[in-house]
Amino acid sequence: MNNDRTVAVIGAGVAGLSAASYLARQGCAVKVFEAASTAGGSCADTNVAGYVFNQGAQYLILPAMLDHVFAKLGSDRARALPLRRVSTPQTVFLADGTAITLGENLRVASSNARIDTSLAQEELKRMVDRWQPLLRVLLDDDVLRGPLSYRTLLEKSWMHLPKFVRTLEAELHALFSDPLFRTSMAGLLLFAGAHPRQLPAPSIIALVSMLADGMALPEGGMGRIPEALQETLRQNGGELFLNSEVKRIVLRNGRVSAVEVEGHGNTEIQSVISTASAFITYGTLLPVDQQPKRLRRRVQRAPLSVKAFCLQLGLSNVIDTGSHLNYVIPSMEHLGQYFAPRSSRFAYGYYSVPTVVMPELAPQGGSIVELYSAIRSDEPASDWDEGRSRNVADSATRWLAHRHELRIVATRIRSPRDFQQQLRLHQGAVYGLSPTAGAFGLFPHRSQIPGLFLAGQTTYPGFGIPTSALSGIYSANALLSAGHD
Repeated sequence: MNNDRTVAVIGAGVAGLSAASYLARQGCAVKVFEAASTAGGSCADTNVAGYVFNQGAQYLILPAMLDHVFAKLGSDRARALPLRRVSTPQTVFLADGTAITLGENLRVASSNARIDTSLAQEELKRMVDRWQPLLRVLLDDDVLRGPLSYRTLLEKSWMHLPKFVRTLEAELHALFSDPLFRTSMAGLLLFAGAHPRQLPAPSIIALVSMLADGMALPEGGMGRIPEALQETLRQNGGELFLNSEVKRIVLRNGRVSAVEVEGHGNTEIQSVISTASAFITYGTLLPVDQQPKRLRRRVQRAPLSVKAFCLQLGLSNVIDTGSHLNYVIPSMEHLGQYFAPRSSRFAYGYYSVPTVVMPELAPQGGSIVELYSAIRSDEPASDWDEGRSRNVADSATRWLAHRHELRIVATRIRSPRDFQQQLRLHQGAVYGLSPTAGAFGLFPHRSQIPGLFLAGQTTYPGFGIPTSALSGIYSANALLSAGHD
């Protein structure tokens, strides 16, 4: 392509920063427009009274994929973004009071003497042996070079295709003999936002990656990831404009010609990469009468992910847990209640304690708890007014106080309406497209409108950060190749 062209990138999250830095490194003039006052989107953090709270993302898996991203941007991830390993990633608390903890090297511990932890560890190893080869396919150089296609998938993984037939629920039944341990494994995947019977068996790869390759936090907290990406953007010559909301993508003769930006007016461009999701890009930023009807119907029918309610607490005491993630779930036969609770009273959900791994995120002697309550996702985000949010937060605080001592110094409440307004997540859906849509349910990086490209459509729960970054690079490559058409 002619690299004297100007490219606009909408959104300075992980996908937008990766796309912009990659294009700038290729010699393109790149302008990134971010509506918020800070970059990072759902991977940023914020400081409240000395406590560093996450905006969304809570941990990192698949660091090798992120290594690939930084290499593409001309940077060394290990130097730019040091990581700290999580030695005890997660504990699951079951309805009967059983607690099951997973540690490094597939270590299993249980408060219930009836659970055979040696057998559980053997079954975990069999799960890893069964699914790790497919995980390695996803990390193959040929796969990382470009968006996943049917052809590439078949070439690299045809021998694994029989594994795709089962649902996640059926796969868990086949892998784990103990009902309680099986339930705990299902609980570790509930963050995906759907019942195991609705998800394909390969969804288990997120769990396999956590157990086989480990979980990590960036030194300094999750916000260090977008900070490191901003540095690559600066080094590669791209421009970042904060407090600059894109109001409209302007088309001329059917192709992109400009973006209308708050505070900047119309900025003439030749191409745009939107990380604002297909729902917002096609539903708000583009003139409806200039879009293909088939595309509009697809946007209207695309499934949204779950909504979330988050209570963040800064404590003056150290919370008494050794796990970064702590899940509280119903029994296997009642897992549906996790996604359709019958009242606003807190009952199920999970909470992370990032200070278990990184105590410096809180003032000395303190700790942080970030609790995500299970809520209904079939209600509009606008229903979450301040009163309702406070009631759920009070219920969640009382519930957590029964489990741990809480000397609360700082409180931050975030409802679906907050996620919609502050992070501009469509209808408050935290992952964008539902994971039930599958990899091939995503909208193509290269749209049907000349000059328009998409990235960052979903955070792929569990793989969120590296896959969002990769989607930005894939979209940038699609833009570059389109210049040669």
